[in-house]
Amino acid sequence: MGDMASTSTRMLRLLSLLQTHGYWPGTELADRLGVSVRTLCRDVDFRRARTG
Repeated sequence: MGDMASTSTRMLRLLSLLQTHGYWPGTELADRLGVSVRTLCRDVDFRRARTG
């Protein structure tokens, strides 16, 4: 359950960052979220799959 909570928290932080700035380099977003670029990409892909 901890992993899902951290993913949810990270997604909320990601959405917040995207609202403040329309464009962010992936490396900078990953740094701000404290994850690898690969994890960031997985999160974004997961979100896209859920919203259709």
